[in-house]
Amino acid sequence: MRYPAYCSLCGGPFDNDFEAPVEYSWLRSICLLSAQKTYEPKQYLDERVTGEDQGQIEVSNHVDWIDATSFTKPILRGPTRTVEAFIPDIDGVIHYPLHSACLQIAQLLRPLTFIHTAFDVQCQLVSSEVPASSLNWPNYFFGARYFHDEIWNPGSSSEAKQFEADPIHVRNMTRSLLRYLRPLGGGSEKSRHYDAVLARKLQQLPLELTDSILQGLQPFTDPSLQCTRTLSSRHWKEALLSGKLIPWLWDLDHEACRRVDKEASEASVHGWDWELFARMLAQTAIFEQGNMMEGVPLGLRNRRRIWRIAQEL
Repeated sequence: MRYPAYCSLCGGPFDNDFEAPVEYSWLRSICLLSAQKTYEPKQYLDERVTGEDQGQIEVSNHVDWIDATSFTKPILRGPTRTVEAFIPDIDGVIHYPLHSACLQIAQLLRPLTFIHTAFDVQCQLVSSEVPASSLNWPNYFFGARYFHDEIWNPGSSSEAKQFEADPIHVRNMTRSLLRYLRPLGGGSEKSRHYDAVLARKLQQLPLELTDSILQGLQPFTDPSLQCTRTLSSRHWKEALLSGKLIPWLWDLDHEACRRVDKEASEASVHGWDWELFARMLAQTAIFEQGNMMEGVPLGLRNRRRIWRIAQEL
């Protein structure tokens, strides 16, 4: 029986075909988390990790492995060494492979301590007696696990494309999202005047106060789609662009977002509803088929899925 190895975080495959299309190149860049099986989990109260703590888990970054499959055990072959994945080796060290892109996304959620949290959880999930090709997350990697029953070759299945799409370099991401930006409701002349006065007053609030209001929204996941108008639409836009409100949208095109506001003003539109836009983006399954933003690039859908898995750790 052949045992391929899959990413410990996203459940996707590792691609060892260096002649494959460039869109799959992210599948070839692998990180390896390694530590003694006797590693004892710790609770970290903040993001500070001492040198001693860091030494307990070795992180090998950006390692391009030649082969990621075996006929006898789940192993990863590299140019200088070969390691078994998911089970302790002869020295009692256990190795967990991840895509470098997946680790990059997850560390936005919990910098540094994510590595320790992930390793702690993974040690509890894996069995040291039965060879495994991946970790058996209870959420089944939100769909990717179902492709582990057969050898998963990138590009061979249209159904698997959403799990193979590059989650870091997403083409036309901002443009595709802005298609879902909706105009603010027009209403009567009296209500428009009230909204304009309120917006001006909200914009005059001290920065510390608006930051405190936005901080109180965290974690900003699956909020109500009913807008409160506690902050102006401009504040919501700037919160999105800062990356603090929705961290996995770190690469929004700031210029493109500000340009649409300018175009709305020139067209005498009442403005764009950035609050509703932010609330829509914060929905867990917003990009899934049948939901409001299903038309976004597959890479963005994959990024949101990976973020969701990391959130559940």
